[in-house]
Amino acid sequence: MAWEWIAPVTAGAAGTMGAFFTWLTGRQGRAQVAELSAAADRRTTHERIETQRRNAYLGILQLAQINEQREKYKRRGDTEKLAELTAQWPRNTRMSILIEHEALFELYGSPEARAILATWTDLPDPHDPACFAEFCREFLAVARHDLGLDL
Repeated sequence: MAWEWIAPVTAGAAGTMGAFFTWLTGRQGRAQVAELSAAADRRTTHERIETQRRNAYLGILQLAQINEQREKYKRRGDTEKLAELTAQWPRNTRMSILIEHEALFELYGSPEARAILATWTDLPDPHDPACFAEFCREFLAVARHDLGLDL
């Protein structure tokens, strides 16, 4: 009679431990799922920002290259090439690109890139090829760094 209580107590203790470890495993699983979900959300946000930043930088560079070509043709007096370029990139299209990509650039551009772009308007002679080349070199260096392309 003295030993009859051992079996029920042991079974109850084992059941309680089983219930506790089942709860603990479920809790850890839920925590891991929440952590993985948060990491996936952060990664998605980071990828979206990188894509928008890349688009902004490419738009600014594209516009800069178009303007550089226009200035080159003007300096040469090559009206045929200038007319060809103007037909391909009319003023309203260039302005549309400028507005769209400046907005993207203000949202997603790094502070360093925004500072360099601000210097574009402060160049002593924006039409001077040497000043423009220096601007492009600095902007490309920052853009490569921001996009992780500075190998």
